[in-house]
Amino acid sequence: MCDIRSFVFAELTVMGRFGRALGLAVGIVLSSAAHADDAGPWFTADGGSGQGVNTLGLGLEWATPCACTWLREHATEPRIAARVSFWDARDHSTENDNLWNVSVLGGLRWKFAEASALQPFVQLSLGAGAISKTRIGPRHLSTAFQFQEQLEAGIALDPERRYELAAYARHSSNAGIEEPNDGLTTFGLELRVAIR
Repeated sequence: MCDIRSFVFAELTVMGRFGRALGLAVGIVLSSAAHADDAGPWFTADGGSGQGVNTLGLGLEWATPCACTWLREHATEPRIAARVSFWDARDHSTENDNLWNVSVLGGLRWKFAEASALQPFVQLSLGAGAISKTRIGPRHLSTAFQFQEQLEAGIALDPERRYELAAYARHSSNAGIEEPNDGLTTFGLELRVAIR
């Protein structure tokens, strides 16, 4: 019974630290993105899988209030996203079955055929995250700090872009800061719903 209590307390402590860090990041982003002229901010929910790991995540995403003429002329929009996700190893044969990830990413979105009903887009995001454990299943990630990249392609589900659906490829790795560095690549779907 003591082991279960210790485990639960340790998980809640780690989640509390990550939650405070995410709250701070969300507050900073909300204050800077309050005047963006897009439909967002968006609540995001995603699910993916890859390399023996399933992931589920929740987050927020904003179009930044950039007055960059060159970006607007090229239908490009800066984005910021903050996410909390749960990673679960499909093979539950080790003590490293799951972990939590908190990440903040900045990216660029290229919009195509904005006059069409679907308003397709491609988005590339780069950022950093922290994980609650350095192993997931048989994969060694070695450091709690992880670089993260995401490439996605999606569509708007309504003309005002209040709802969006995207397919993504996401990679996490410590970029060789410490070995072994197995990293993790997942593929999945993300749904975005505008909050305002």
